[in-house]
Amino acid sequence: MNTILLNRLLLLEQSGELSPQQRRRLDAELARSDSARQLRQELHTLARVLPPPAIHPAPDAAQLALILGSAA
Repeated sequence: MNTILLNRLLLLEQSGELSPQQRRRLDAELARSDSARQLRQELHTLARVLPPPAIHPAPDAAQLALILGSAA
């Protein structure tokens, strides 16, 4: 499996979005590849130590200008 596809499947797994067919492909790759298993472990570690993404939208340009203007 190429690296781009493996990364995509691992990220889909992390977000819970793997289809059954993708799950089978990923499981087969993980069963045969030490480097795939290592990459998966590294992604799991990153997911545990990084803060979750913000759940609100980023401020638009006008709001940002107000925020930055008031900080000066």
